[in-house]
Amino acid sequence: MNKLKVSVILLCYNNFKFINQALTSVLNQTYENIELIVSDDGSDFFDYDAIRNFIEKHKKNCISEYIINHNDMNMGTVAHIEKMVSISSGDLITVIAADDAYADKYAIEMLVKEYQKYNGKARVITSLLAMCDRKLKKIKNIFTSKEDVELINSGDTKKLYEELSYRCIMPSSGTIIERSVYRDIGNLSGKYDLVEDWSSHVIIAREGIPVRCLNRLTVLHRDGGVSHGNNDGHVKVYLRYYHDLLKIYDNEVAPYEKLMSEKAAKRAAVYNEGRRKRYRNDKIEAERAGYSKIVFYFRKGVIAQGDFSLYYRIAAYIAENYKYRVYCINNSNPELQKKYLNSSIIFCNITSENLNNFNDAVFITAYNQLFFLLEEIHTLKNARILLLFLHPQLIKWMKLQTFRGFYNERKALNYIIKKNAYGFMDEANKLAAEAVVGEKLPARFFPVVAEKFTNCPITEKESDNLKKDELNIAWLGRLDKDKIFSLINFTDNVCAYFNNLKINLHLIGDGNGLSVLSKEAVNYPNVTFIYNSFIYGEKRDAYLKKNVDLVVAMGVSALDSALLGLPTVLPIVSSSRFRDDKFLYIYETTNYCLGFSEKDFLNTEYARKSIKVIIEDIYFKGQKKEIGQKCYNYVIDEFSIENHVDEMLSLINGTKLTVKDCYRCGEFRRQFLLFLFYRKLRSGRSYGDFIKFRNKVSKLKGMPFNKKVNKIFSKILRMMRRNKK
Repeated sequence: MNKLKVSVILLCYNNFKFINQALTSVLNQTYENIELIVSDDGSDFFDYDAIRNFIEKHKKNCISEYIINHNDMNMGTVAHIEKMVSISSGDLITVIAADDAYADKYAIEMLVKEYQKYNGKARVITSLLAMCDRKLKKIKNIFTSKEDVELINSGDTKKLYEELSYRCIMPSSGTIIERSVYRDIGNLSGKYDLVEDWSSHVIIAREGIPVRCLNRLTVLHRDGGVSHGNNDGHVKVYLRYYHDLLKIYDNEVAPYEKLMSEKAAKRAAVYNEGRRKRYRNDKIEAERAGYSKIVFYFRKGVIAQGDFSLYYRIAAYIAENYKYRVYCINNSNPELQKKYLNSSIIFCNITSENLNNFNDAVFITAYNQLFFLLEEIHTLKNARILLLFLHPQLIKWMKLQTFRGFYNERKALNYIIKKNAYGFMDEANKLAAEAVVGEKLPARFFPVVAEKFTNCPITEKESDNLKKDELNIAWLGRLDKDKIFSLINFTDNVCAYFNNLKINLHLIGDGNGLSVLSKEAVNYPNVTFIYNSFIYGEKRDAYLKKNVDLVVAMGVSALDSALLGLPTVLPIVSSSRFRDDKFLYIYETTNYCLGFSEKDFLNTEYARKSIKVIIEDIYFKGQKKEIGQKCYNYVIDEFSIENHVDEMLSLINGTKLTVKDCYRCGEFRRQFLLFLFYRKLRSGRSYGDFIKFRNKVSKLKGMPFNKKVNKIFSKILRMMRRNKK
């Protein structure tokens, strides 16, 4: 007798972090006639080639065929499964999620044997599922219970229907269903959105379709999601899920009360009323303005692209998927902002009219922007603050705002550490902070995240379109003085090895370091600098794919280029002239590092590469496509917001630093009081003006005595003339 074909439908939607583990658990099965269907329900990131390559590399005799599907838009779980059932060809069908896994290699084989044991007298076979932690290591409890297993195996479909009328006792994963059963129960997608298991199981029992339970663990279910009890954050998804539960009662139970005992019908009604009350209350709460408030704060007039890109991407995702009102304050980059105007972000400035609305908010800002923030919210004593370290030089930049003797950066850092009020963009920022406090710090990462990717990575044709007699390399990102020497160092090294080739350096960015570059340009006769200023979105992507073979970038810019499938290299960061021939492909880093200082680079164990090796990889070994694909895969795996948003929210909700606390910290209090004293003398001046004043005073301190006297005397004369006018 030919073996029955089993269609294993592996469902994914924005949950690719563990998909290889799920795939491996299927590919290792001992049952040898599995049709594997991997189907994605409209995720932002779906790497068809990576999944296909993984299956091809690891598949064994158990896989008779496989299908990879990607929906253009999200259909919802019920409709998604129905679509996959329609294209499947198996005699038996089972479903598993991309973040779950089979408990062992015998799971499918044992389910099929159990089905065959009943010789047609059981058309559905369910089994035990373990509710596990996020690592699938610790089992929290087993679903289904011993009592429910006995009920299912009794064969009494009436009692099974009565039980299913008020609660779900059969898992979705770990259940195999005859193809004909789907025909008998009909399409459910017109009635339900997310709840695919309970909605079908209650109909199966009501229609008298025989079910049995294999008393054996077959599936490990990973913690997370509304069906696992986590309903505090994903408010919109949670309400959709709960709405399905109410509709199951309305459609599949209430009209069929005569099929149940009076006691069972009453019990189902009571449970449904409890759910309905909870749904009603949660919906009312969601519609009120009482969401917790998260505020991403930029100082006024800042133009740094990276800060805006990071904040907007995270803010939009949290606002859309979680139970928060999310604000972005002081938005001075309209080019980036316009992409998010249709999102759920609330864009505004802080005014005297709306200030008190933020007293219960959590403000998120860069460490060196703390006093700009306090200038605007210093009266909001209970507002909390989370400080992010987004650049290894941030601590130094903060110190440059202060007067010597008035601010101790070590004490300041220790205070915010005590208050759990910090997050690091990557390992480089963590190392910079550790160098100041003199001890190891917890890995509290608030990494940059990748943009929603809609363009296809670079094609084979585009990848092969390189000229080996000239180099076309892009610098992507700001060209301010904290980064310009990284570009100059890169150019020094390229020219040292390839001075016989024409080199086109495409500069996509702008900043106050261009004057430094213009002076250095005369040292590079074989280099043509192609200035583009900032280019955004599809225009930028098209330019890079058409003109460039290699991108040098850091931070958010490095993610953007890697997502195009372009080889992306991280340079060393320095605010002064240096020479060092050490570089990394983006996929060679860990802990979200997207740039290093010279010192921090030496403290890592990464395999440094000479720029000569990198250029030879791309131009002379023909590895542009291969390396670009590695960069792309790395970013998809490591920097998708879905993989990090829970950690980010944990940092946001966990900060204990209030505005009032800032005045209790001697370092913060002295700095802010100095600013208030300055503003009292110079009415209407801002904290930015105060920093300029501080810089002038610092320059004055370094002058010879006679020049200092002349400078002060000249200033007094100018003030007297202005007063006379």
